[in-house]
Amino acid sequence: NWSVTGFDRIVQGQASYEISMDVLQSFDVIIYLGGLTGRVMCRDHLADVQRENVDDIYRLARDMRSTQLLVFASTSGIAEGSGPVPASEDSSIQYHLLDVYTKSMFRREETLRHLAFDSMTTPQMIGLRFGTVVGLSPSQRVDLSPMALVCQAFLRGKLHITHPESNRAFLCMEDLMRAITKIIQSPSRAKRFDIFHLQSFTASIASLANAIVLHT
Repeated sequence: NWSVTGFDRIVQGQASYEISMDVLQSFDVIIYLGGLTGRVMCRDHLADVQRENVDDIYRLARDMRSTQLLVFASTSGIAEGSGPVPASEDSSIQYHLLDVYTKSMFRREETLRHLAFDSMTTPQMIGLRFGTVVGLSPSQRVDLSPMALVCQAFLRGKLHITHPESNRAFLCMEDLMRAITKIIQSPSRAKRFDIFHLQSFTASIASLANAIVLHT
């Protein structure tokens, strides 16, 4: 019985910086999925990375009420360098290994963390370090593995992979939806500012490619 309202910057007046404070503060929960959402997009728009991935959500969080909940997207890429050993939320960050996109997501986390502890009027904030999201949707991205590899298999008959030894976290759409639902239902189980890794399974790029080859 939840009432859900979507905002998309492609619609005039719906960019986050265009939303009035009265409208923003009328919601119990804000789920923020905005910004430059990928390595290629960040690489192609370097001058916009800080504004889009850090400053925008900072302004949004600053204008929210303390009784609201802000759930925001981050990336599992922050655990880069952990190898086949699963990283915990408290694992040290190997910042020198991160690319432009991942660094901006880490700065997003740290900026909101400081905001949460510098002011008691800000909302509760929960960041989710998404694995690569997989599953079917009307707006399915096909530029990320494994969908990119599936497309190669059907359209080219061959798979081209780099860094087959790399391990990646993957997140099924259903698990993502279930996690966000649980957070909305029980926000008090998290801290005032909290970060969670979110994945359904991990796999090396080689094992992922081999599985796709066997199925196609």
